[in-house]
Amino acid sequence: MPTEIFSREQFEAALEHINPNYILQGVISGEYQYLLPIDDEVGITIRSTVLRHGWSADTGENSIRIWLSEKIPDDFAESGYSWSPLSGRQNAVARWITRESGWPTRLTKLVNTLTEWRVQSGNCCNVPKLILQAKTTTNQGRVFAKCRVCGKSFSWLTNKKSS
Repeated sequence: MPTEIFSREQFEAALEHINPNYILQGVISGEYQYLLPIDDEVGITIRSTVLRHGWSADTGENSIRIWLSEKIPDDFAESGYSWSPLSGRQNAVARWITRESGWPTRLTKLVNTLTEWRVQSGNCCNVPKLILQAKTTTNQGRVFAKCRVCGKSFSWLTNKKSS
């Protein structure tokens, strides 16, 4: 399938359909980046592939990237906080969406999945649980949640390897 090229307006229309409360975070690493809040502590960061000139990158150059982020205190930010990946670890849950036909539907489905995982995992020790992918042989790729403070409160979020 050919890669689709879309405008910033088209991308934002897709986001509006998913979550009208999306936040434009600005142009980061040359691309428009957005945040879709899930709750007061966690949101979904989406790197759009839309460049400064208002159109997505040329065919095959990149995909839409998406990951969970958490609100952290930031004395230098005007709002007093910024958003950082929920886990800086290599087994953090991050996904990408190809820019082939149907990308808005796949984006919606992935946002819904990440939102469901956040709701299922919740907090422990007053902080959002980490949402990670297993690297063990028997559970390779399975998604799970655990507390970063006490290391307990573990739960599987998927029954099998997640793609």
